[in-house]
Amino acid sequence: EGPYVFRVKENSWPGTVLGNISVQDGDVGNPRELQIKLIDEAENNYFRLSSISRDIFTGTYTAVVETSESAVDAEDEFIRQNLGVYELTLEAREIPLGQHDTEATQTTRIGLAVIVEDVDDNLPVFSPPHQTDVLQVPYNEDESYIFPNFHVTVEDVDVDPAHSKFSLQFDWTLEDSASPVEEVFGFVTPSNSNPVIQSKGVVTLEVLNISLLEPGSSFDLQIGAYQEEHHLVAKFVVPIQV
Repeated sequence: EGPYVFRVKENSWPGTVLGNISVQDGDVGNPRELQIKLIDEAENNYFRLSSISRDIFTGTYTAVVETSESAVDAEDEFIRQNLGVYELTLEAREIPLGQHDTEATQTTRIGLAVIVEDVDDNLPVFSPPHQTDVLQVPYNEDESYIFPNFHVTVEDVDVDPAHSKFSLQFDWTLEDSASPVEEVFGFVTPSNSNPVIQSKGVVTLEVLNISLLEPGSSFDLQIGAYQEEHHLVAKFVVPIQV
């Protein structure tokens, strides 16, 4: 039978059953036994056959396709490039009956595809992970200021778009400010006050109105990545000096 298409969630426990396969030799009389195996050209060994058995009356072989000890990862580059599908080959090869069986053996191969379902197992990550230099704000009243050398990448590598979507918001340690942080700082990229990012974005910053800051003040500006209705999952702290 076949070809076969199965589904499995990434990071499933070893021995998770995907489904069953069956193979039958069409020869009558005294057919040869068959050797059944999975061929993984990428050699990741995510999947295996188990419980291989043969029905003595019909000669039909059955086996279970299951996950192996090597946890399958939807973010694996091989799977990402193939749009979430892991392709294998199921091979059935005849075994000669003995030394006097000189007829050519037959080999049959069919495709077996596994659709790997992404789970939300990654959080947004900022790169670089830390801001070591203090960003200096030159005090010029009523002016804005774009930080010229500030470029930070933030990325969630989950494959499913629903799992790799997040928003960015500001927070700070300047608790006695008369203005909320959103009126003082803004994103140059991505645009919008609380931008929503799909998978990956580049963050650059500006001060919207310098006069809302106190000369000589210093504080930490936090860029937070939020998922699931304002749930903070990652943050990047930027030291500021006015």
